[in-house]
Amino acid sequence: MKKSLIVLGICIVAALAWYLLSPIWRVSVANDASPVTPLDGQSSVPVHVRIIAQAAFVPRAHDVQGNALLIEKNGKKILRFENFSTVNGPDLHIYLATGLGGKPYVDLGPIRATRGNVNYELDDSIDLATYRTVLVWCKPFGVLFGSASL
Repeated sequence: MKKSLIVLGICIVAALAWYLLSPIWRVSVANDASPVTPLDGQSSVPVHVRIIAQAAFVPRAHDVQGNALLIEKNGKKILRFENFSTVNGPDLHIYLATGLGGKPYVDLGPIRATRGNVNYELDDSIDLATYRTVLVWCKPFGVLFGSASL
């Protein structure tokens, strides 16, 4: 009976360790087209596109690099990560928040890629005057990987 409990305990610890540590080795790459780049090959930016704000990511608990851009295109708001890079983690999400504490926030969903250029289309109901801080947030541990203040 004692050996069975030890084996069960080892299996639970191993499964938990795999869940928590395996994302670190997984890299996902995206290369979404930039909303700022003209599709017709012209060198000028179309009039209906503007960059509202931009900022470099600042690492916190883990190394996060790249830039966050808030772009308006045809009346739609897009949060774009350019030259983005971070280590993966369990259940990473992208938040728009009022500050670094993580609350209050708007959850934009799970991270789409740990490397590359990624677009997140924003809902019109998000008050971008209030939610100006982009967070890469680990939900299970409440850990801020990095942020960008727009």
